[in-house]
Amino acid sequence: GSMSVATYNALLNVMAKAALLGEAQKVVASMVAAGVVPDVITWNTVMHAVANEAATGRVSGVQAGLEVLAQMRAAGVRPDTQTYNTFLRACTASSWGRGTDRVTAQGTWVTELMRKDKVKPDAYTFTTLLDACVKAAEEDELGGLGEAMIVLREMEGAGVR
Repeated sequence: GSMSVATYNALLNVMAKAALLGEAQKVVASMVAAGVVPDVITWNTVMHAVANEAATGRVSGVQAGLEVLAQMRAAGVRPDTQTYNTFLRACTASSWGRGTDRVTAQGTWVTELMRKDKVKPDAYTFTTLLDACVKAAEEDELGGLGEAMIVLREMEGAGVR
């Protein structure tokens, strides 16, 4: 008997929580080999592994996240708001936060990708960005506050309250 998508996704969730991106990717490969089609939950869980692994500083969240987005597209699965929110968390995990000017640049870049994919940012998208601004502000007070104001203006523009 072959495992279902739900079983694979549960297994992936364990890998993601343990920040084992390489192992998660192997699970997806064996899924595909077994003829089980990964769904949006599968890919969101892999992105979760990217974010957790990026937080350890072992991988670039930006690069690894973009690879997952490319794999999703190749598999014909559309990223959703959760995919992008987790990607944003992966991006802000480590490499950002050093120097505030990069936070908004990267954040705006991810929200632009969302727009292209017709995925609406939600409150969590902006909370993740604000968190990154706060982290940056701890290193450079005024810059971080300026960044936060830009994010808040974007939120209002997107109609998120």
